[in-house]
Amino acid sequence: MKSCFFFFVKSAPIVVTLLLYKGSLRGFLRLV
Repeated sequence: MKSCFFFFVKSAPIVVTLLLYKGSLRGFLRLV
C-alpha cells in the first residue's frame, strides 16, 4: 500500500504536466 502511494506521488506531477501541456497546446492551436 505504501509503495503504491509513493508511486502515485511520483507520477502525479508528470500527469499534471502532461495535462497542462495538452491544454496549452490546444489553446496554441486555437490561436494559430
